[in-house]
Amino acid sequence: NTADDDVIRFLKLFTELDLAEIEKMEGWTGAEINKAKIVLADEATALLHGRDSLKAIHDTIDSMFKGGKSAAASTEGLARIFVTSDEAAEGVK
Repeated sequence: NTADDDVIRFLKLFTELDLAEIEKMEGWTGAEINKAKIVLADEATALLHGRDSLKAIHDTIDSMFKGGKSAAASTEGLARIFVTSDEAAEGVK
């Protein structure tokens, strides 16, 4: 989760959206700023994991927060990475 005051700055830093599109969101508050947070999450995720991964992520979110399966079962379709304790201790290279 991102603080409301950081959303526009993070959209500029962590997405490839046109600045004009981001500027349209600058005055958003309340429920609208939450929409901007979703845009931020989707755009950053698409950069990191590819746009194709968004469908699975949205399905998981719907399942976890809008009823349906248990949280554990709802993450079954998401990509996972496994890191040994030795790799974690070495840190990111």
